[in-house]
Amino acid sequence: MTKDMRPYYEHVVLVGLPCVGKGEHVKVIKANGMENATLIEMGALVRAEIASGSLLGKKVAAETWSGNLLADKYITKLIEKYNFKQDMIFDGYPRTPVQAREYINKTDELDKYFVESDTNTMVIYIKAKPETVEYRMGLRLKSMEAAGKTIRKDDQLDVLRGNRIPAFNKNAPEVLRYFEKRGAYVLELNGDEDILAPDNAGGLERRVKDITGFMNDCRKLHVR
Repeated sequence: MTKDMRPYYEHVVLVGLPCVGKGEHVKVIKANGMENATLIEMGALVRAEIASGSLLGKKVAAETWSGNLLADKYITKLIEKYNFKQDMIFDGYPRTPVQAREYINKTDELDKYFVESDTNTMVIYIKAKPETVEYRMGLRLKSMEAAGKTIRKDDQLDVLRGNRIPAFNKNAPEVLRYFEKRGAYVLELNGDEDILAPDNAGGLERRVKDITGFMNDCRKLHVR
């Protein structure tokens, strides 16, 4: 344990569709004792690998530009270089049952630091309706077009509607069940609420309170 009675390693996994505000939630998590946590944001990893021009990057590019979801084998390659023995925040990983099993295998040896829980992982599920996600993605795409940015095929609305949302709805419940069976703590938040909307007074403050309370409760359970 650390001097402030936190476990040596804490992981926060964000589960949610695109455009549910995971980036804003990362800021809240970092401000709650995880300022130095390594952020694993799969979208950024994918873009960086493509930009590198590596063989893996070329294979990933071919998949994303065709509108396909990245196969588990590519995600494994992107994630394998990271040392999980540190504070980490995951955005977009794990997305499938295969990836969830992989994550659990990587963190098994960390569990010795905990007593009442099998895992050091806190899961935050930001649940939103498909229509909310499609609306927000439409706004994002318009902004990208106005800025002259390139839009990948897998970010387009038809792929979101016909591929990414159905895949998430199929995989997310099983991923969450894996974590719950392992003893991870899961917090479900309302992703349909725009916590930054001008007409949503106190929205961000309420969300900060929810996340902070959840993380603090988890830490109390980890204390020997």
